[in-house]
Amino acid sequence: MRIARVGMLGVCAVVCLGMPVFGQSGTGIGLGTGLGIGAVQHVRQPYTAKFKTTSVQTLANGTTITRESMETIAVDSERRRLNATFTPATGQAPEHTSFHVFDPVARTNISWTVPGKSATVQPMPPRQTGQTGSTCWTSGLPQGTAGIAPSERPTGTATTLIEIGGSRIGESLPARPGASADETLQEDLGTQTIQGVAAKGTRTTHTIPVGAIGNDAPLVRTMEVWTAQPLGLAVRQVTDDPRMGKRTRELTELSQSEPDAATFQPPEGYEIVTEELHEVPCAQ
Repeated sequence: MRIARVGMLGVCAVVCLGMPVFGQSGTGIGLGTGLGIGAVQHVRQPYTAKFKTTSVQTLANGTTITRESMETIAVDSERRRLNATFTPATGQAPEHTSFHVFDPVARTNISWTVPGKSATVQPMPPRQTGQTGSTCWTSGLPQGTAGIAPSERPTGTATTLIEIGGSRIGESLPARPGASADETLQEDLGTQTIQGVAAKGTRTTHTIPVGAIGNDAPLVRTMEVWTAQPLGLAVRQVTDDPRMGKRTRELTELSQSEPDAATFQPPEGYEIVTEELHEVPCAQ
């Protein structure tokens, strides 16, 4: 059963051509679920990879909070891409698996959860030819909300890089007057074999000096990334940040066979809800 639905999303994707586009980023993945997937290049080598992510946060009183999740990534030779993240039960929240499929052939992004009853299909914006400027699209924002246009980062800010699910997100914080510039160092860790594939490693050390964000001592954040170059896939990532704790994401299983076509489709019996895109004025 297919239902066209307009304006029903509480939180809707707004995509602006000329900035990273939902489902059309340079990595070939949907930004809507770009969290937790690692580095990806435009390659046609199919694979199915399974990851385990462990996050350990140490509180001021010495208490540690440990969280674990499992993730599966499948890519076929047409660059269809599945991301499935399993989250175990915590407190009152039952276990569940979230799925997202980026399909450049059908030009859609599909999302669903298990357990669940429906899948949401969001088409990609029409390709623009011979046009300059930004065009914004929405799948149904609350009335009176305009599209989001590209914006410039304000001057006089210090940028803190936060990693969530394998992706780094820039968080702008006011820079203290007279504070020293942040320091970033990168080192080559050589090559290591992980789950049967050669991976090249780098370690990046980012130091926020005293006073930059109100800190009374330097804050040192390290991020270690091992990338299997033929697949363009980050097979191990270790991030240690005194503000957020230590997070390790590592490949546990890898198959380089073509995934089954059914992998990229919602489960049998799920209702398919299609969100229609509408062109809207970009915010000034």
